[in-house]
Amino acid sequence: MKVSVETIKLSFNDIDLFLNLDDEHVVSDINESRVSEIEVATEFNENEPYFEIFVTNRCNFRCGYCFNNKCHVSLDPIFTPNDFLSFLKNNGYKKIQIRFLGGEPLLNTEWIYECVELLKENKVECDYNVFTNSTLIDQQFIEFAKNHNFQFFVSVAGKNELEKGVRHKRKIGEKINLINKNEMTVLARALYDPRQISLLELVEDVFEHNIRFLSIGFEWGKEMEQPEVFKAKVRLELRQFAEFYINNILQKKFRYVAINPFVGYIKNWLLSEEYHLDACGAGKCLFSLSTTGDFFSCHALNQEEKFKCGNVFETVKSNFSDINAEAIDSCNKCDIKYLCKSRCFADSYLINGDHLKIGTKVSIRKGNNRM
Repeated sequence: MKVSVETIKLSFNDIDLFLNLDDEHVVSDINESRVSEIEVATEFNENEPYFEIFVTNRCNFRCGYCFNNKCHVSLDPIFTPNDFLSFLKNNGYKKIQIRFLGGEPLLNTEWIYECVELLKENKVECDYNVFTNSTLIDQQFIEFAKNHNFQFFVSVAGKNELEKGVRHKRKIGEKINLINKNEMTVLARALYDPRQISLLELVEDVFEHNIRFLSIGFEWGKEMEQPEVFKAKVRLELRQFAEFYINNILQKKFRYVAINPFVGYIKNWLLSEEYHLDACGAGKCLFSLSTTGDFFSCHALNQEEKFKCGNVFETVKSNFSDINAEAIDSCNKCDIKYLCKSRCFADSYLINGDHLKIGTKVSIRKGNNRM
């Protein structure tokens, strides 16, 4: 779809800069205030959904910030891989993506093995990944993952965090090295809490694990105390990190280059990527399948009845299909709404009780876009 927008204003080191949407490679301190017509992507294909399947709610860690801590339902799925296959057939899905998660999904590898083999036998085209703390990975699972083109998403932490940053740091490092040795890719995920550790310290800590790709985010569903102080501290650390990040690139030191969200914004600006109406596919083409067999809009909204959108024994329906940057009042007038990937329905709901009410952390994430 095409929309008309004015030149986008960015900010860098307290200087206003303007991104000319007629030519995305031109950034200047002159606001030409031209209205441009750009292509905005509605990128989600509801006929090729992404399913986040909770294969267990059990875990061998007790991380205080985990979104699954409040789960008090069936520990393992009440439905079988055959039930999931029947759901796919009954709803005409032939090409899908699956993320196995929990809990710690590798506590129920039997379910994963059976599901993957069953879908293969029935010619369901599927891309797989597993979100894990990595400590239960063994050579058998790695061989299975290689044979079925899995990606590994590994949850890591800085030295301030008790489970992954202290108790199990060495083991996590060993498992990541095992994955690397088998020539598979590790995409690491870490949570950033400025009250505990600086952004730069966090990055340097987790890169000790010999990773190449890192995604950084804030803790799910938790508004920070003294939000103005919090924002000021984060913005200062973002500027410091931005200087570190850019200087490394200028010096042709690329160890830290693949850090999201930073590399994503640079990619969008420099490589003429599409603009987007949506920040993510939650409730559009992405659905979380709870151990109860119910579908929800997002894994962080499991068991929130308001966001239930189907059942594995019946069907699933998109319930956020009409919600995007244009439909949210606080986003509609924002000058970077088509670049922003910060809108999180789950975070807004868990903090504010309203999935359309944007909070403090989103305004900070928007600051990342402008840096």
